[in-house]
Amino acid sequence: MCWGCTPTTQRVWSFGLGAVFLAFAITLGVLWPSISTDLINKELSLVEYSTNYKNWIKSPFSLYMEFYLFNWTNWEEFHVPNENGEFRSDIKPKFEELGPYVFEEIHERVGIVYDDDGNEIAFNQTKTWWFREDLSNGTLDDQITSINPVALTTAYFTRYLPDTLKGIIDALLMQLSKMFITASVKEWIFDGFDEGILEWIQDLIESGELPPGLPIPEIPYDKFGWFALRNGSAEYDKRFEMFTGKDDIKKLGILKSWDGKTELGVMSGECDKIKGTTGELWPPFNRNKKEDAVMFIPDVCRSLTLKYEKESKIQGIKGWKWIGDESMFDNGEKYPENKCYCQAETEEECSAIKSGIFNASACQYGAPSFASFPHFYLADESYLEAVEGLSPDKEKHEMYITLEPEIGLPLEIRARLQINLFLRNDPMLSFYKNVPDVYIPMFWFTQIADLPKDLADEAKMIYVVQGIGLWIAYGMFAISIFCLIMGVIFVFYYKKSPIPDKRPATVERA
Repeated sequence: MCWGCTPTTQRVWSFGLGAVFLAFAITLGVLWPSISTDLINKELSLVEYSTNYKNWIKSPFSLYMEFYLFNWTNWEEFHVPNENGEFRSDIKPKFEELGPYVFEEIHERVGIVYDDDGNEIAFNQTKTWWFREDLSNGTLDDQITSINPVALTTAYFTRYLPDTLKGIIDALLMQLSKMFITASVKEWIFDGFDEGILEWIQDLIESGELPPGLPIPEIPYDKFGWFALRNGSAEYDKRFEMFTGKDDIKKLGILKSWDGKTELGVMSGECDKIKGTTGELWPPFNRNKKEDAVMFIPDVCRSLTLKYEKESKIQGIKGWKWIGDESMFDNGEKYPENKCYCQAETEEECSAIKSGIFNASACQYGAPSFASFPHFYLADESYLEAVEGLSPDKEKHEMYITLEPEIGLPLEIRARLQINLFLRNDPMLSFYKNVPDVYIPMFWFTQIADLPKDLADEAKMIYVVQGIGLWIAYGMFAISIFCLIMGVIFVFYYKKSPIPDKRPATVERA
C-alpha cells in the first residue's frame, strides 16, 4: 500500500484502489450472470461443433430397453368351444409376465439439414439394438403364446362390413390364419413370424389385384413383429424438424414438425398437435416447476405430458422429477380437456372407453392397438379386473424423467409403456364368436437412460462457470473494502498523530 509514501499518497492509493476494485466487483457481479449464460447457451444450442451437438448426433453412452412379454397361460381353455360350438366368454384371460429381455441401444442422427439461419434442423434417426443376455432373465428362444395380432387386426378392419363380406373374411381367416400364435421372443420383437393372412395381403399388393375399398390392413412386410424392420432403420421413425435454440434457447429441442406435419390428423384441437421434444434434448426450464415436460412419442403418434413431482439429487446434481400421472392416458372421463384424445366414431363409444388407455391404431397400421402404463397402472379398475396375472406397482411401472433445470440435461429417464390389443366380440367371425370384449396386454417396455459419471462431472462444470465470475467479484469486493478501510485508517491516524518533518535541517551561516 506504498508504506514508504507520504500520508497523502497513501490515502490516494487506498481510496483509489478501493474504488477501482469496487467498480470492477460491481460490474463483474452484475454482468457475469448474463456472460456465463451466453457462454453456456452457445454450448447448449444445437449448432455444429457445440458440446450438445456432439452428444446429440450420436449417443455418447448406451441406453437400455427392457422388454416384458405376456404369455397367455390359459389360452387353450379360453379357446375350447362348448357343446354348441361357441367359445366361453366367462373365462378370464390369464397371463404370466416373462422378462426382462434387455437390449442395449444406440441412437444416431442422419440426413441432417439446417435452414439458412441455423435456427431449425431436419433429420432422421436410427436406433440400433443388440441383445444383452447377461442382463436378461431368459433367452430370445423363450416361447410366448398370445392372441394373433394379424388375425385380430383383420377382424377389426371388417367390423362395419355387411355380413356377406364378413363371411368371406371369416373363411379366409379360418383357412390362412389362427386365433393364437406361439412364437419365440426374438420373433415377437424383431425377427417377426410368418402369418398366412400377411402373405396373402402381400401377394395381392404385389400383383396389383387388391380389390379397391377392401378393408384389410396394408402392412408393408410379410412377417409380423412388434419392432420388425426397425433395428438400424433410418426411415421407421420418419423425419423430424426441430428448433436448434440458436436464436432462442427456450426453443431448444422443441419439435416443429414430424413426417412433414404439424398436426397428426387423427384427433381434434390441441390433442392433435405435435408438441414438445423428442425426449433427449430439453430447453432450460428456468426454475419454473409449473411448466410441464412434454415429449412426442412416434410409437403412439402423440405427445405425452409429464407433471412436476419433486426435487431430487442424482450424482451430486440437482434435478427436478416429472412423472406420468393419471391425466396422461385419460380421454376426458376425469380431465375434460383430454376429451379430444378420443378417436372413437361416436360420442357414445368415447364415453364407453374408460380412463387409462389411448388408441394408438394410427401408428399401428390400423390395428386395434391401445397404449397404457404397464400392468394398467393408474387405469380404470375395469381393465385389470378383466384379466388375471397383472399387478400394477408405482415403483416398477411409473414413467418419469429427471432433468437438471438450469440446462435441461436429462439425468435419469424411465420411459414405460404397455401395448394392448382390443379383443372384440364379433358373432360373424368364428375366431371371435362369443368372446368377451377385453383389452389384451401384449408387452411392455422400459427405456432406461442414466447419465454416466464422466458426463455428470462435465455437467457440474456448468456450476463452476456460473460461479467463477461471482467468486472473482466477491474477491474484488473484499479487496476494495480492505483498501477503503485502510484509507479511512490513514485519514484518522494522521489527524491524531503529528506528522514528522522529514525535511533536512538548515544550517545558519554566520
